[in-house]
Amino acid sequence: GNQRLSPRQLQQVTRVDDNIKRSMKIIQALLKPFSPTQPDIAHPKTMVEKAAGLITIPEHVTLMLHVSARLPEMYAETEHVIDYFYELLNNAVEVVERSMRQGFVHKGRIEVRAEQTIDGYIEWFFSNNGSPILSTNWETIFQKFHTSSHRSQTQHFGLGVW
Repeated sequence: GNQRLSPRQLQQVTRVDDNIKRSMKIIQALLKPFSPTQPDIAHPKTMVEKAAGLITIPEHVTLMLHVSARLPEMYAETEHVIDYFYELLNNAVEVVERSMRQGFVHKGRIEVRAEQTIDGYIEWFFSNNGSPILSTNWETIFQKFHTSSHRSQTQHFGLGVW
């Protein structure tokens, strides 16, 4: 009754477990946009601050949030908005860190800005000083399952900004 797994068996069980976790993440990411949420009213600054609070910002990366408290509140599905902001910010951290490792950048910078348009909409601007998105990826970055990362080296599913 008290049998131990061999190192090879343990490795295989661990691989199966990792694949199950990865599959669950993909399923959750696919279903999240369709999950029932009620639109509510929230301030833009609050939403982006919540998303930023979910990310570990390395000390060598500066995150600047330029979102005025004077902006009007938004009527939106705030959970989904926070998720999208999280994905954009998390991608920015990864790009900046990769650019730093490659020696292109010495200190990382990520900036988020929001402005109200003349017709009352809020425009969001996300920028960083990491490597830019290659022009060959411009047409595909919003397609489901597209990722510019190598799948064997990453946990990215290509669902972040879909």
